[in-house]
Amino acid sequence: MDELLEELEYEIKILTQSGFYNTEEINEIIEEQFLDENLDKYNMLELIEKSVQENNKQLTEENLSFFKNLKESFNQLTSKQIVCIHNAGFEFEEGVNDAIEIYTHLFNNKFNPKGFVFYTFTDIEYAIEEEELFLSFGDYEKNQELALEIGKEIKKTLIDNNLTVVWNENIDEQILIKPFRWIKEYDEELYEMEGSVESYMKINKLE
Repeated sequence: MDELLEELEYEIKILTQSGFYNTEEINEIIEEQFLDENLDKYNMLELIEKSVQENNKQLTEENLSFFKNLKESFNQLTSKQIVCIHNAGFEFEEGVNDAIEIYTHLFNNKFNPKGFVFYTFTDIEYAIEEEELFLSFGDYEKNQELALEIGKEIKKTLIDNNLTVVWNENIDEQILIKPFRWIKEYDEELYEMEGSVESYMKINKLE
């Protein structure tokens, strides 16, 4: 059994199903991730194309509704001065760093966001495998009352957009959307840090 091939197929599947990367980007990420391996014996583009075709079979209206509702929730939360970041780095710490960097940029441009919410690529991978999506959130003032207010606003907005939320209003715990079927079609829109900043500045136009 070719264990390397199995690992390659799994990583390609996750990158494809995340919906944030095109074929070229997936190929580059895999080459970097498996830098110490000899990948010459594999037809990487064929493996990626196969993964894309498998993902396309899942792009039903019902499956796509989960991400559609999440995206709409994030847009609505952005209008309430909450920084929303799709695919914020790989781990939690990277997401927090992204949120702080975005705050600095927005503040320097006369905006004053009160808090943030994000999910990481690790959260996406978990959602793909377990059909549950964790969201991390917080405020920019280290104010527990404000953090709780933000958490409640996030919960309400998600529920209003037909998502089922599990959260006991503890600011030290992530907000869980359960179930959450992670199926996303790749598009040309901006996400991550750049998309978050663009969306915030567009939705919260200064007078």
